[in-house]
Amino acid sequence: MKKWGSILLAALFCLALSGCGKRDQQAIESTVNNFFAAVQEGEWERATEESCTPRYDSGTFRIEDKVAYYYDLIHVLLRENLGDTFRQEGERFLQHALSKFVPSYAIESIEIEKGSPTKERTARVTVRGKSIDFHQLPLQLEPEAIITQYTDTHLYELAAILRSQGEDAMGQWLYDAVAPLIYDDLCKQVDEIESVDFACVLTLKGNDGEWRIDRIQEL
Repeated sequence: MKKWGSILLAALFCLALSGCGKRDQQAIESTVNNFFAAVQEGEWERATEESCTPRYDSGTFRIEDKVAYYYDLIHVLLRENLGDTFRQEGERFLQHALSKFVPSYAIESIEIEKGSPTKERTARVTVRGKSIDFHQLPLQLEPEAIITQYTDTHLYELAAILRSQGEDAMGQWLYDAVAPLIYDDLCKQVDEIESVDFACVLTLKGNDGEWRIDRIQEL
């Protein structure tokens, strides 16, 4: 009887471990999917805050370097304080550009370190998909040409505003009008960047069903 009791306990223990393993896998998949979903939505800060550890390191994937490039790009335009429309259009471009980083991906495999579910363990997740070819950066930023072309086309309108409302009003009207054109041109350049295959391994740290991304390494 004692023998059968031992067998039953062993079976229940194995079943419990199996259940924990399934929950861990689901939690890991959820973390990885939430991370890439936030990236695809252009929400980089949400991607790192909700899915990554405080010591997160992107390794050779270096996605934050590309994020920083776009921030620096629009900072060139925003530092002149050209009005709310310029700022809003800059934010629109930033979200659009970030959303193109990883247009598609798939989780290929998940490896979870064995051990107690209440102690920190490591998981490795292999992901493959498409990303933009970052070698095609930088973008061509040419606001002067767009402003000149718009001014030539709308010279009479600008002159009328200058006469009736003054130079400051004319300047703001011009900036508000060209802001969508400048950022649309940048968005178009982003859309024309070709996609390339990528593969990476995400290292996650977790315990008690909570998993966060600790490192990303390109394969």
